[in-house]
Amino acid sequence: MPDLSIIVVAYNVKDLMERCLEKVFASEGHFQKEVIYVDNGSSDGSAEMVGQRFPEVVIIESPVNLGFIRANNLAYTKATGEHILMLNSDAFVGKNTLQKTLDFMKDHPESGALGCRLIGEDGALQVSARYFYTPWKLFLTRVGFEKTIWKMDDLDCSHEEVRECDWVPGCYLLARKAVIEKTGFFLRSDYFMYNDDIDLCLRIKRSGYKVFFFPEDVIHLGGANSKRIEMVTEKGWQIEKYALESQYIYFRKNYNFFYALSHCLMIVSFDLLRLIKQVLFFRKSEIKSQWEHLCLACSLFMRTRGGTRGSVNSDGTSDPGTRRKPDEQKPDDKKKVMFENLREDLKTYQGDVLAQGFWVMRVYRFGRWRYGIRPEILRPPFSLLYKILFKLVQVFTGIELPCEATVGKNFTIEHFGGINISGYASFGDNCRIRQGVTVGLRNTDHPCAPQIGNNVDIGAGAKLLGPIRIGNNVNIGPNAVVIEDVPDNSSVVPIPARIIPMGSGLNPKNSKTA
Repeated sequence: MPDLSIIVVAYNVKDLMERCLEKVFASEGHFQKEVIYVDNGSSDGSAEMVGQRFPEVVIIESPVNLGFIRANNLAYTKATGEHILMLNSDAFVGKNTLQKTLDFMKDHPESGALGCRLIGEDGALQVSARYFYTPWKLFLTRVGFEKTIWKMDDLDCSHEEVRECDWVPGCYLLARKAVIEKTGFFLRSDYFMYNDDIDLCLRIKRSGYKVFFFPEDVIHLGGANSKRIEMVTEKGWQIEKYALESQYIYFRKNYNFFYALSHCLMIVSFDLLRLIKQVLFFRKSEIKSQWEHLCLACSLFMRTRGGTRGSVNSDGTSDPGTRRKPDEQKPDDKKKVMFENLREDLKTYQGDVLAQGFWVMRVYRFGRWRYGIRPEILRPPFSLLYKILFKLVQVFTGIELPCEATVGKNFTIEHFGGINISGYASFGDNCRIRQGVTVGLRNTDHPCAPQIGNNVDIGAGAKLLGPIRIGNNVNIGPNAVVIEDVPDNSSVVPIPARIIPMGSGLNPKNSKTA
């Protein structure tokens, strides 16, 4: 068993990844390590560069941006080390950093997690040892009173000695795997990005272990992946949305509903005060932005059901708060797409408007269509109607197809009853789903449901568990439980599930147990 499993997740930051891994493999020490890299749908050749420059790295390529948290969870399922290190692609370790921090963890069995002293390339100290925050602390920070007895950070204290703290940033977060297992899971998959580090440290401390700050320098550029996302979203609005959503989830999951509600109310109060100020001073350019932020805070609270769930799809898109870019669908385009989907569903079900599958798809399409309603303040009535229709479909057909799932063309549900599809699932074109199928589990800790290729036939009773990839032209037989990737042109036969290449027959000698 390796002493250390290093998990690095990146999205379109090829140069930083190269520099980060160079520093990791230049580290000195007498420990064994494994490095797991998750390429989060990058298009800049990051995965190819890592494979060529660092062949010892375990590479997991995702076709879409799973988000930082779900990608880390995916890597965690492959990690075998005694300790787990979350390392950002824009964080660079020194030659002895890994050895020193590992030695400290081994010498202090009461330690559950550890972080280092973060500095910029200019040597400026960054926040490295933090206090747990509350809605009140966040509100004071917003209004400019962060340096009070309720402060969240303290850069004035000594950063030259080891000390216990509440939590450490996730750009360099070292934790014992055994302690993580005691908390129940690694990172909370409801988050897309942000608040994973404070959430993990809180669970570790509640399990009876300590979180330490260690005075060893780690250079941290700060927010490289976030800046990359910000470049491809209008005014970086997605970043603010991810942060707000994660805060709601953090308060609801770790405390209670009133924490999440009070946080929402304080944001609304602050936004209203600023809005009044901007109206009084006739700052037209800022009035619209402030009003949109207020609406975003309220709508996110409702769409996450007060912080009980996340709202981001497995492909990195998010239904709530997603803002239309100028070149995206205009109102006329929405009508066109709506009629195209209707025509496609009629063709799929051969014009049978009484088919249950046709109405399941109608409710699914309506659920996705409502996210395009602007302004967002008009959307809640349609969301309520969708929830009612979704529950009716679930009761009368036994089918659960949430609008967060993505389906390709000619997606067909042939039989009814006992069909449960995770909101993170993604299906290719010409997929057929038959009775009693579970695609992903609602209550699983896996970061996402399986990704299904094109022309896939999923038979009755099949269960596809966790973050696996089903290739193109695959047949999955009845009562099969699939727990690993299925390559193209394969069949999966009943329990114990076996993967069999097409044309090889059912000879066990040619099969591979899943």
